[in-house]
Amino acid sequence: MSYTTGVGPVDANSTVLFFTDSGPVAGSTDYTTVVIFHGSTFTGHTFHKLLPMAAENNLRLVIPNRRGYAGSTKYTDEELAEITAGKTEFLQRLGSESAYFLAWFIKTNNIPKIGADGKSGGLATIGWSFGITTPLAILSHPEAIPKETYDSLEPYFRQMIFYDPPNIAFGYDQPPEGYNPWIDPELKTVEEIFDNFGYWVSGYYDHPDLASRSLSGLDFSKRGARPSIKNMTPDDMKLTFDGEAAGKMEFHMCVFFVFPTIDSSVSAKSGISLLCNIPSGSRQRQHCTTTRRSRRSCQSWKLYISFVLRLTGIVCGDFLRTNAWLPSDLSALLRSKEQTILYVGLVRYSFLD
Repeated sequence: MSYTTGVGPVDANSTVLFFTDSGPVAGSTDYTTVVIFHGSTFTGHTFHKLLPMAAENNLRLVIPNRRGYAGSTKYTDEELAEITAGKTEFLQRLGSESAYFLAWFIKTNNIPKIGADGKSGGLATIGWSFGITTPLAILSHPEAIPKETYDSLEPYFRQMIFYDPPNIAFGYDQPPEGYNPWIDPELKTVEEIFDNFGYWVSGYYDHPDLASRSLSGLDFSKRGARPSIKNMTPDDMKLTFDGEAAGKMEFHMCVFFVFPTIDSSVSAKSGISLLCNIPSGSRQRQHCTTTRRSRRSCQSWKLYISFVLRLTGIVCGDFLRTNAWLPSDLSALLRSKEQTILYVGLVRYSFLD
């Protein structure tokens, strides 16, 4: 089976994302489109081995390269300056561009809408690792999404999936006792940092009691056993690994913790800001922040996960899976409330069941 590649617009100014598309499922009128946003350093090519398995699972896979990576429009110096300065405008633009791309793909390819039973059709997004910042940017700044874009997404946007998200994307600091590849004093250049990062992040690490969800048992070795990056051919590495692109963007986010993704108005070092008390049918938002210094809480917590589901009340999944890396207090909060978020630690083809 052949797969197509192309570019899709993210605004009206010729800014584009390169993407690979497995194509519509032959003979199916209710396939689900899954858009996968790759993480830091590793491009969308990371997921190319999933493409042959898409059709047999009634899925259409769309795998973009995020901006700055191969084939997609580079960030301008002005936009990069927004990242280093922690400007809200950067996240607003990221959310607007991501929503624009999804709306464009829906319209251009006439994909199936969400089925009447909510278990087929529609569109799901997956953010892998640091790539969750892209779909989260859509949700953290709904005011940046034009109404026409919102209206075009609403009948299709079915699920959002977080695949192995990092702590900093939620505004949490790195565990102080752990190894932090971003600030290793032995690494003197950005190139060395991202070369080391590839080995560190693709390694395997043991935990004596994973069910305990305890940080004390985590393996904080500088490099884990059998890093997957060592199994890649030079051609695979060329297509999959892009430390230069990551060094221009994610380095500033990861090293200096400039802003959390969910709400950029609160310093990531202070904790995590959640949105609460969302009136049904309202675009107004109230902020409630929990920090290590001040544990304020809302009477009615509600994580505002999808503006496109605001009016319909449809949830992004009918159950919640938690990941061992999710901080326990946030995990407990999510499990205790009816949420519209599907949080997974492992991607399986049954996630849309």
